[in-house]
Amino acid sequence: MKKLGLTLLIALFVVSLGKAQQNTATTNQIGNDSDAAITQSGSENDASINQNSSFGSGHTAEVTQNGSENLSEVEQNQANSEAYVSQTGSQNESYSKQAGFNILNVTQDGNGNVLSGYGSRSQVYQKNGTGIFSSDMNELTVDQLGDNNEAGVWQEHHASANISQTGVGNNGQVFQTGTPNAGAMNEATITQNGDDNSADINQRGDGNGALVEQGVYGGATGNEVDFDQIGDGNYLETKQVAANDNQVTGSQTGNDNYFRASVKGDGNTVDASSDGNENRGSWDLSSDWPAFSDGNMLGITQSGNGNENTGKISGDNNTIDIMQDGNNNSIGSDWYTEDGVIISGNNNDVSIAQTGNANMATSIVNGAGNTSTIIQN
Repeated sequence: MKKLGLTLLIALFVVSLGKAQQNTATTNQIGNDSDAAITQSGSENDASINQNSSFGSGHTAEVTQNGSENLSEVEQNQANSEAYVSQTGSQNESYSKQAGFNILNVTQDGNGNVLSGYGSRSQVYQKNGTGIFSSDMNELTVDQLGDNNEAGVWQEHHASANISQTGVGNNGQVFQTGTPNAGAMNEATITQNGDDNSADINQRGDGNGALVEQGVYGGATGNEVDFDQIGDGNYLETKQVAANDNQVTGSQTGNDNYFRASVKGDGNTVDASSDGNENRGSWDLSSDWPAFSDGNMLGITQSGNGNENTGKISGDNNTIDIMQDGNNNSIGSDWYTEDGVIISGNNNDVSIAQTGNANMATSIVNGAGNTSTIIQN
């Protein structure tokens, strides 16, 4: 059956050579260890590879398209499948569905390209329907170069997503689910360089990790990060460098979670909340380069017991608002430890409110025209 599928693909491809564009190549393969490759040049081409069976595994699919407004679709059923998609040009689209523990690698070079997001009907979907062990991991790697590109994925338990975008107006989305007895511990990384980009990470389960980096390799203005983690033992870190007018918003629900925000620039907003016990938060609004970060706003809200928060700011006209509701909460001196709310600069405003018993807060402010308020009930 594998040989028949390849023969059909070759025949379709030979026919397509007579046209400069609007070509269609389709292959369907049933069985084990199937290989399929489609190469197209021109515009408005369609490539479709379907490697599907109830028990088939070990498939490999490759799609290469050069031109604009091309479409790639890959569907692989069951485990140990690999798909590689390369699109060069603008307004190209790629869709994929995989079941099992699989690998998907997508490269798009141009403007307005789409690796369909998890919110759309034709979503990129990696379903781990058969693997329950720690080695059974779905892997997605996306590299997009250009403007107004979109990349997104929906992954089931024990998955890895790595999205890299360089340009203006790009959007990266990751949605991951997992259950503890099915090898949770998802990993998501979104790296964006350029202006007006957005990153959205949504994780369900325990032991998940997420990292968002914006402007680390070239600066970022007007970017947004939105995150939502539900479960225990989750980790999320955001880094924004040479970054102005950016916004980080999100929440963690569960116990023993950790959030870290690092912002180096002006006019940025960080608004994070956690609901649970023994959660930790730390933040750093410029301490190295640039020397100061001005006009930033930081808001942290924690509900539960044994929570910790600490961080420091270097700059002027910053606003810090921290609220903790519960017992045995602290701002300083641990995790890890700046220590408390530490500010160097002028005209900064610090407000700390704690409700509950056996709480602790430390605020150290150096400069002129600063205000520091601590309220404990």
